[in-house]
Amino acid sequence: MKALNAAGKVVNPSSDPKVKKYHDAKYQIFRSLYEQQLSHRATMAQALQ
Repeated sequence: MKALNAAGKVVNPSSDPKVKKYHDAKYQIFRSLYEQQLSHRATMAQALQ
């Protein structure tokens, strides 16, 4: 197993406030799309009953 994998390097989060703001916005969009997906699935499930 050791031959298949090499030690990687640690990547720490950026301390730049712009990067945090960007990723926070991206996460909000992800959550919104996820909630929409659940809603659409429920709608389609009801249509098939």
